[in-house]
Amino acid sequence: MSALALVLMAALALASHPVRADAAEESAAAISDGSYWIVRALPPALTLFGGETEERIGRRMLDAGIAAGLAAEGLKRLTKQGRPNDPQATDGFPSGHATAAWALAEAAGTEDPDLRPYTYAFATAVTWSRVELDQHSVWQAVAGAALGYGVARVSAGSRRGVLGGLFVEGDNPAAFAAQPAPTSATFRRPTITLWETQW
Repeated sequence: MSALALVLMAALALASHPVRADAAEESAAAISDGSYWIVRALPPALTLFGGETEERIGRRMLDAGIAAGLAAEGLKRLTKQGRPNDPQATDGFPSGHATAAWALAEAAGTEDPDLRPYTYAFATAVTWSRVELDQHSVWQAVAGAALGYGVARVSAGSRRGVLGGLFVEGDNPAAFAAQPAPTSATFRRPTITLWETQW
């Protein structure tokens, strides 16, 4: 079953089976508020302070997250849809929180499939929280989830990511190395050369 199908099923299940209002709203607010900082801080932290695997995951998350965020912002400006709690607003479609959460979840899951259950649970919770708080309709939240997931899949399918190698260089780190990129079909492991000294 695809991730998009799981999101749709989870969103429909959550929307059709409300839980106690105050507990659900408190949980949704905590998830929504926390996700705001997680999606902004985790990718750069992994990239700057993580080991080799964490850096690779962080770079893919940055590529997918920034590209998905730009796409969501563009759609918001084009569609100018209201929100359930504010029909006069013009930034309802798609949910930016859901877009970012799913972009990061799928980007991390692509780089390390063992992370998928955890990242998908996080992204599903964020998507639910936006509907529960009346920030977005189910449609707006699911559209954001699909957008984020889709952008992350495009990033994963490209050696240079969605942003043209700004964060992701695949197995060919010519932008970070002092030597030119290999021209044959064989590729080296990514390296970063800070300086070269001859004695």
